[in-house]
Amino acid sequence: MLERRPVNTALGLVSDETIQLTGAKARECTNRLRRIVYRDPKTGKVYVFLTNHFRLAAKTIADI
Repeated sequence: MLERRPVNTALGLVSDETIQLTGAKARECTNRLRRIVYRDPKTGKVYVFLTNHFRLAAKTIADI
């Protein structure tokens, strides 16, 4: 993890982080990525979203 942004947990957000992939295939994707973790308040299911979009709000990405 390179950076962690504050999230509003009341909206179901768990985390919003900037990451960089590591490992054998990481050189194929050298861009930084955004990892958003969201817990659906109705079902309790946890979803992890990876995106290269840094301008939208974390909740907007989870909603999409």
